[in-house]
Amino acid sequence: MSGRGRSRGPLDFARGDRRGRAEVRGFLRHLSRRALLGLGLAALLGCPPNTREQSLPPGLTTRSLPAAYEGRKNPFSPDDAGVLEEGRLLYFTPHQGLSCAVCHGNDGRGRGPMWTYIEPYPPSFADDALLDAFRERQDHVFRWVADGLDRMPMPGFGQVMTEDDLWKVITYAWHLGLQLERNPDAKPSGGRQ
Repeated sequence: MSGRGRSRGPLDFARGDRRGRAEVRGFLRHLSRRALLGLGLAALLGCPPNTREQSLPPGLTTRSLPAAYEGRKNPFSPDDAGVLEEGRLLYFTPHQGLSCAVCHGNDGRGRGPMWTYIEPYPPSFADDALLDAFRERQDHVFRWVADGLDRMPMPGFGQVMTEDDLWKVITYAWHLGLQLERNPDAKPSGGRQ
């Protein structure tokens, strides 16, 4: 079949001449503009990510918080060895059939045994925005762990753990994030590797 009678698509490389390559570049520019427009609209509208990338909880970007959670502060320090040991045990102990480590990983990188089955992927505790939340928005973090997250696979543990236990797990997760922030290649101490 000759090339004359056939319609050419934008990705027809058969011609290989300058005109064919220019058409392909124009088509790719058109696609990239549409993709950027779509991403911009999704961000503007607050749509959840539809990718297989790690994602921070949607509540991180919102200021609204139920009155029951407003102003809650973590009573523990991320350097308190006793609290960290208790938090570590709670982190690895299954609650409702799941432990924190199953999704978030032994080291808090968000790569536990279940991470490939979860969309979006669990966040790393060393993510800058999550570390900021551990420091500045502790009431939000408490709510995420206690109630779970809307439109996310994170379950709530407030019905099966005491408030002190929730804070201990949060403190341990914060500790893992700080360790990863200080040395991204190191294995955190105290975790099961």
